Amino acid sequence: EPFVGRYDTFMVLRVDKEKGYIDLSKKRVSREDAAALDEKYSKAKTVQSIMRHIASTHKMPLEEVCSKISWPLYDMFGHAYDGLAKLVGDNADLSILDKLDITPEVRETLLQVVTRRMAPHQLRVKAKVEVSCFGYEGIEAVKRALIAGRTAA
Repeated sequence: EPFVGRYDTFMVLRVDKEKGYIDLSKKRVSREDAAALDEKYSKAKTVQSIMRHIASTHKMPLEEVCSKISWPLYDMFGHAYDGLAKLVGDNADLSILDKLDITPEVRETLLQVVTRRMAPHQLRVKAKVEVSCFGYEGIEAVKRALIAGRTAA
């Protein structure tokens, strides 16, 4: 049951231009396709939000910002989000920015915004582990193994 303000994925069956009707089908969209499209939509929203922020910060038209940043990234990576994601993290590839026709000020703003919005989130993981050693050293071998694991982490 569709609700106001809720997003859903449909397939367009036909368009009647004269009457202005669009026939849609929810049944013909597989779960895999819907999940892929939802992810693509989410990425596009993130990219658009970053472009709008840069446009408002530097008082530039949004179309100009998109033509200089996001559209070339779509051409290079298939999706601008993937190109922006390569600008953050341990393996950041800042040479991507050299291929864009942007001023140093816009470049700096882009890096700040992307670093803030797309930085990988840190996760804390807890687990219960049972460890046993049936060898001669027994508990001492288990202690050394656990200490070695902690220092490697």
